[in-house]
Amino acid sequence: MTIRKIQNSFRPLELNYMLEIPNSNIGSNRPPIILKSDADVYASTLVGEIFEDTVWELNPAGKAVLDVGCGEGNIAITAALRGASVTAVDLNENAVKTTRDNAIRNGVNVHALVSDGFSAIGNGRFDLIVANCCQMPQHLSSEQNAPIRDDGESGLKFLNDVIRQAHGYLKPGGKLLVWTFSLADMEGTKRLIREHWDIIKVIDTFEYCVRSLDGINHYPAIGNYGDRARAGQVTDVNDRIFVRGELYLLENQQRT
Repeated sequence: MTIRKIQNSFRPLELNYMLEIPNSNIGSNRPPIILKSDADVYASTLVGEIFEDTVWELNPAGKAVLDVGCGEGNIAITAALRGASVTAVDLNENAVKTTRDNAIRNGVNVHALVSDGFSAIGNGRFDLIVANCCQMPQHLSSEQNAPIRDDGESGLKFLNDVIRQAHGYLKPGGKLLVWTFSLADMEGTKRLIREHWDIIKVIDTFEYCVRSLDGINHYPAIGNYGDRARAGQVTDVNDRIFVRGELYLLENQQRT
């Protein structure tokens, strides 16, 4: 499998670290979207752009799509531009409003509503569920301006809930699109996926580089990097940490 090397330019995030971002073809095969957001809405990042590319390539025209944790609405809008009937949910009321406003800016219809995960979905069933879970440990989420759910010390509670529950909201043959990365418990996530899903496709594998500043030391794979840097045990706080991400398309076989 080819691993995309994503590097060579910088794009800031809210987490007080920087990602080296692509000098690549991300976004080249889909129309640009216009996004405006408030400070208290979690912003789209590099991984969001990879989700946009993937949803565009999956071509959900005429299908029912659910975006769980929609944030600014970038993935939901991409699906709608592709011709899907889109529902978008988020725990943050301002994120839901922002998604509605951004959908109008881009000339598409997105049914956006406040929901803690699938709680407001009821009997809805979808051909594709997309969940770009931020996987942010509690120590980091408490420092953010944007309201972010309490994802526990590992940052994986929301992702794990989606992996366990999403099949109940899919039509026969429906699929779930999720991701994880090497700063979190990547192997644990893979084990959980194997427990709950029959057909597992790794549809994108990518690497990017983090220039560590503060805060990122709370991720399990980094340990106390920031503390060691301040103690002089790491000579350059801009030392690069290479991160691997994987995007999964999951499906369950129909039961008789």
